[in-house]
Amino acid sequence: MTLRKSKTKQQGNQEIKAIPNAKLDEKYCPVRHLSKWLDISGISEGPVFRRIRRNQKLGEELLTGDGFYKLLKKLCNEASIDSKQITPHSLRAGFITSAYLATKQSRERYLVETDRRDVLE
Repeated sequence: MTLRKSKTKQQGNQEIKAIPNAKLDEKYCPVRHLSKWLDISGISEGPVFRRIRRNQKLGEELLTGDGFYKLLKKLCNEASIDSKQITPHSLRAGFITSAYLATKQSRERYLVETDRRDVLE
């Protein structure tokens, strides 16, 4: 996946990130789910994660960090989950830590792949 910009790299060269294929358990495979999302959404270029308009139509523009935060809070409330306990960071940190513990891959690999220093400590 090509990232033109990220939270930690606001300018400069684009970055290419690998998406790991979870061959052992397909229901958790990010490659499979990304492929399914692209098929369902009809996205063939541009941002993968996009704004959803009030009429529930998928927009062309990127889903912003603020937009994701609001969507996360809305979904938590709909699922009767305390939205104060979940943030975009906690989702990412929890996923990375769970993946690390489940696969027993090297700690260094996860730190490099995720550009994190604090998640696995």
